[in-house]
Amino acid sequence: MGGSAYFYENFSANFAKNSQQIANAFNAGKSVKCRGESVESAHFTYSFSLNSFIAKKDAPHPYNGKIYEIKECEL
Repeated sequence: MGGSAYFYENFSANFAKNSQQIANAFNAGKSVKCRGESVESAHFTYSFSLNSFIAKKDAPHPYNGKIYEIKECEL
């Protein structure tokens, strides 16, 4: 039981750190990759409450209506 609790805590801490790094990079104007697609601040906003990148209302066709959870993204 103790080993699984350690694994969960370690996984949670790493996920939170990685998510914060991705969000910070995006907010600094860098592009991130989500499911193989570039996500940029010109077409997306980041929702801290949903932990997701959400296409802006005026985003062009390839981006319009897309939502990516941060766990699907990488730097």
